[in-house]
Amino acid sequence: MLLEGLVHLLFLGLLPLEGGSLATLRAVHPALRQVATPLIRSLCSIESTDPGRTLSFPSTTSLELCSCNLAELDMMELSGLRHLTHLDILGCSDLVGGGLPALALFQHLAFLGLRGQNLHAATPPIGWTSASSLLALDLGQTDVADACANAILRGHPRLVSLDLSSCPRLTGGGLLDGVWPSALSTLSLRDCPLLRDACIVEVTRLRGICSLDIGMCEEVTDEGALAISGMRSLVRLNVEGCFRIRAPGVCFFARLPTLEVLDISRGRREPDDALAPLAAFPSLVHLHGGGSSGVSDGVLSGLARHSRLSSLVLDGNPNISDDSLAALVSLTTLSSLAIRMACLWAS
Repeated sequence: MLLEGLVHLLFLGLLPLEGGSLATLRAVHPALRQVATPLIRSLCSIESTDPGRTLSFPSTTSLELCSCNLAELDMMELSGLRHLTHLDILGCSDLVGGGLPALALFQHLAFLGLRGQNLHAATPPIGWTSASSLLALDLGQTDVADACANAILRGHPRLVSLDLSSCPRLTGGGLLDGVWPSALSTLSLRDCPLLRDACIVEVTRLRGICSLDIGMCEEVTDEGALAISGMRSLVRLNVEGCFRIRAPGVCFFARLPTLEVLDISRGRREPDDALAPLAAFPSLVHLHGGGSSGVSDGVLSGLARHSRLSSLVLDGNPNISDDSLAALVSLTTLSSLAIRMACLWAS
């Protein structure tokens, strides 16, 4: 009870901010699992000591409620924060899909985080927010399936960033018939175990994608890598743990003229000088070649002559020698080198 009282005092102490000076509210304390409903009511409409007078936070634009005991009725209470542009209810697993339609009341919402929610009960799957405002959506670690994801994409044509990482029911099959938002530039499909090359081929039709994360999608092969090589606007690419993408598939990425950041770590590849074309990547600035990425001495020798590389990660790489690291001295653009737990050997 004492802890609950302290939590209430924390927010009641904000009352002098009436009039709009409070921009961000964060409620992440574990004690909030017991006081979520009364706290949310106090945030949205706090009764003043003066009869008939209400204190509120009209200027609040960002609200983060993580791991709180959030119920469906609480979502209706939250609608009192009319100016929210950023709402993150990460890990509020007690909020089932039935409470999500209340999100349509937020007319200015640009970012919505629903990571860890039970979305399979959401009806309807679209209309959670104003389609004209939402720019970024995080559905990571949810049970969202293809049909629901497809409907979300259709309902929010202005999305710029979409996170569908760690969605075990997502196969990509339902997405093939979807209408992807034309403005989408950042997409994460990381750790979706059922995704295959066919879905990656469909994703590559999004010519505006600048950042793509398919790390730990273990069914993606060199065929998917070949399709990715046609994404001419790609700046960041993560294929960490995609062990079915072999050295020839990695080399396909050399065709990406604007690629600056590449993660090929943990690929279960043997040391292979066939990755030497990495040195020819025209725009490469950051390379993560840690673990069993296949990066070998021959690859490092070529990278030593790279004209732009500024960051190199070789953590846990067992295939590099002292001499190859010494050769990197000539890489004058290098500002960051990580070799933690790397197995160095004398050549």
